[in-house]
Amino acid sequence: MVAINSALQVDLTGQVCADSLGTKFYSGIGGQVDFIRGASMCPGGRPIIALPSTARGGQVSRIVATLSEGAGVVTSRGDVRFIVTEYGSADLQGKSIRERALALISIAHPDFRGELLAAAKNQHYVFVDQIEPRAIYPRQFEKNVRTKRDVPVLLRPIRPTDEPKLQDLLYSLSDNTLYQRFQRVIKCIPHKERQYYLDVDYVRNMALVAENCDEHRDREIIGVAQYFLDPATGFADASFVVRDTWQGQGLGTLMIRHLTDIAGENGIQGFTADVLVSNGAMLHVFYNSGLEINSALSDGVYRLKMPLSNTDTCASDETELIKV
Repeated sequence: MVAINSALQVDLTGQVCADSLGTKFYSGIGGQVDFIRGASMCPGGRPIIALPSTARGGQVSRIVATLSEGAGVVTSRGDVRFIVTEYGSADLQGKSIRERALALISIAHPDFRGELLAAAKNQHYVFVDQIEPRAIYPRQFEKNVRTKRDVPVLLRPIRPTDEPKLQDLLYSLSDNTLYQRFQRVIKCIPHKERQYYLDVDYVRNMALVAENCDEHRDREIIGVAQYFLDPATGFADASFVVRDTWQGQGLGTLMIRHLTDIAGENGIQGFTADVLVSNGAMLHVFYNSGLEINSALSDGVYRLKMPLSNTDTCASDETELIKV
């Protein structure tokens, strides 16, 4: 059962107002709660609240910090699940207040996200250093792929709401994988550092996540590939990491190739990367990306430069580098 209902306002905790504008009644009591709960209890059901992100010709946001004074709650935050606007969908089931606030801000109209985030900070719903979800999610960059073991995986741009899944990925990595990726010993990855991955505009700065598509398991992030542009050179620093249990399945190559396609569309001139000599797996992925590789060795680190103008693979260089 799929139940689609609308709303006049939704606050940052997920409370839905559908029958009043403040103290002014807009409609009588309807069956929204019955349909939302019915769809929730149905196996495979989808309870959806769908609404435009703004009202009054774009002058006010329908995603609000708090409901208008006198507004009645029709569907409680405990019953709500999917909230949908023209900017995406937010799945609130099982989410904390912080996760709910960020999910709803990310689907609010971009003109109101800043003030909604400020209100969320003032109400102590989110951390005071939380970054604002500025960019519109580029759904056109989503891509379904299969690993060497024929396992389906979704490659998609990272979302501001991915922080819990990103945290799970980073803390699942072995000490060796962390060292090879970050080139230093890491014991903790605090909220401030995790936001580095999330602060993207999907053009100059981009991050892709690989997400498992197993219908019988909760979706988790199993890999991240990213680039950050140096405006002075037109080249972007590229890097990636794959969950240990998924390594060796060609996931790194799939992510880098898709990241290369996106970078080309966004006008990036090429990639640079610093890779430890001992990190043969990462070197192999870059040399298997189809990019021309120019490399220099310094202090145990290969400094790679990969222009996007030439995508011919150089097999002889790959063999030589891996032997080193």
